Amino acid sequence: MRHKASTKIKKRKQNKVQNKKQRRPWLIPLLIMAVLLTLVIIVPRIFKDDKYNEETQQEPAINQSTEDKIRAKIKEMTLEEKVAQLFIITPEALTGYQNLYGNEEALKESFNNYPVGGLIFFSKNISTPQEIKEATAICQNASLERIGLPMLISIDEEGGQVARIANNLNFNVGKFPTLNNINTGTDVFRLGSTIGEYLQYFGFNLDFAPVADVYTNKDNEVVDQRAFSSDADLVGELVTEEIKGFKTQGILTTLKHFPGHGNTSGDTHLGLAYTEKNLEEMRSLEFIPFKKGIEAGADLVMIAHISVPKVVGDDTPCSFSQLIIKDVLRKELEFKGVVITDALNMGAVTDWFGGDKAAVEALKAGVDILLMPDDFDLAYTAVLKAVKSGELKKEDIDQSLFRILLLKESLK
Repeated sequence: MRHKASTKIKKRKQNKVQNKKQRRPWLIPLLIMAVLLTLVIIVPRIFKDDKYNEETQQEPAINQSTEDKIRAKIKEMTLEEKVAQLFIITPEALTGYQNLYGNEEALKESFNNYPVGGLIFFSKNISTPQEIKEATAICQNASLERIGLPMLISIDEEGGQVARIANNLNFNVGKFPTLNNINTGTDVFRLGSTIGEYLQYFGFNLDFAPVADVYTNKDNEVVDQRAFSSDADLVGELVTEEIKGFKTQGILTTLKHFPGHGNTSGDTHLGLAYTEKNLEEMRSLEFIPFKKGIEAGADLVMIAHISVPKVVGDDTPCSFSQLIIKDVLRKELEFKGVVITDALNMGAVTDWFGGDKAAVEALKAGVDILLMPDDFDLAYTAVLKAVKSGELKKEDIDQSLFRILLLKESLK
């Protein structure tokens, strides 16, 4: 009996071993799945270092459907429409009227012929709150009906000394002291959000602010009270907070005046203004606020008409320098957004080039938008002619237009 019992026990053990062997193949897929899951979770974390994060923030991926939509729009546009979109001009340059309120038909007729990318409003174009609100609405409707794109409706509303709306006695909006008297991030954020709120209410979507210049030359009367400080790091911090404030209201922002107007002598409104700094000196001071502003998500950068002979090699204004725009701003500072000139009717430009040549040369240098040429019709015709002759490459025009339309897409 004892022998039979031991035999049965042995058989049961053998059966258990056999069963385990039969079940073992099921473990293999489970092990494979566990390994794959581990790779999916852990490997991205290993490579997700600071450099990866920085690059991702600097150049966010464009939604493929958005890119396709913009490319399709560009393809269907005529050359004349493409060239017109490269300009931001005053209401009177487009229509002959300073005040667009009550002149809707003139605007529509002019815009049908020249569907410009945007308009800029000065004090003389702004009368009352109701009139400017209706005028900007008229502009948007005309643009959407004619070309199916929103219009960039812009203004210089820096706060303090330069404030087209806040300094108009017909408007009851938040007013701020001169920028050199504002030195905390909280106050500057409030400046951006407050200005952004009333700009959005009156129909504006683009402000030529913040000023990113570092004021280091006491004889400089252009920047003076418009700059936050002579401390580059502080200017960078305040510019960042101002951009954040504007973004809460959906207002596009512009860093100005690149590569830095704070150390110059002379007034570009009247003629050439110079800085004798070299590239290394500008990297250690002037570029700091611009770099921080770019990292904060500034939408545009405005190029100054200043001369930096120790960088460029001669007196050529920066707005016509490929080295400044393509090499320094685009490559070194990695700015991916829209580049715009300062007003092309300034003395620094008209003394250097004629109105027609200035527009073409600025586009050659790498600018995307031409602001306020001295003679819009002449500049428009010159750009059109330069593209047709091959002096300006069609692919470069399309690339600038892509950046502009991507900016406009963000407004929707």
